[in-house]
Amino acid sequence: MLLKSVTAVLVVVAAMSTPALACKSPTLVFADDFQSPDPAWNVDNGSFVVAAGKAQLTAPAHQLGEAHYEGFFADSGDLCVDSTAPAVKDPSTVSGGLVFGMTDFGDFYVFLVQGDGKAEIVRRQNNGWLVPVPLKPAPSFKAGAANTLRVTWKGTEGAGYINDQLVFNFKFQPFTNGKFGLYTEGGNTYTFANIKLTN
Repeated sequence: MLLKSVTAVLVVVAAMSTPALACKSPTLVFADDFQSPDPAWNVDNGSFVVAAGKAQLTAPAHQLGEAHYEGFFADSGDLCVDSTAPAVKDPSTVSGGLVFGMTDFGDFYVFLVQGDGKAEIVRRQNNGWLVPVPLKPAPSFKAGAANTLRVTWKGTEGAGYINDQLVFNFKFQPFTNGKFGLYTEGGNTYTFANIKLTN
């Protein structure tokens, strides 16, 4: 689905017809229902398969998997997606989430959620890793089900939500020409649906 400008009526229809209802900002900037591939999605590492309303992102073993949108920059935003973790024996060993503030493959932030429902903010900077917000349990997380992840960022302040419940607020360094996208790691496949960006 291409980047679109929509009327207020279409915004209401889109909100009513998709599970990802969390994005609360008034202007719908972007939406993809993953019914068909959009060539603006760029995969830096791993594989990204879009079909039948789902996007599956797979990371190579012992590496990260990342797909970001090349259609426009988003230096502030309210981003949400429905995310389903793979079924594994130990859900704490899998994680996936939302990328924001990506200026290149070596510099970006991730709102990262483990399969056991613990969430954090991680930052890749100059190809090294930082953890501005360490793992925190999210009581609203539903094990073994799709969960709506939401991250907001503006100026130097952001917030992470799961299923419309605040998990934490955080601070970040402002960026210019930042991109957004999807993330997983460690040879796992995460399934995403109904991504939306509002502002």
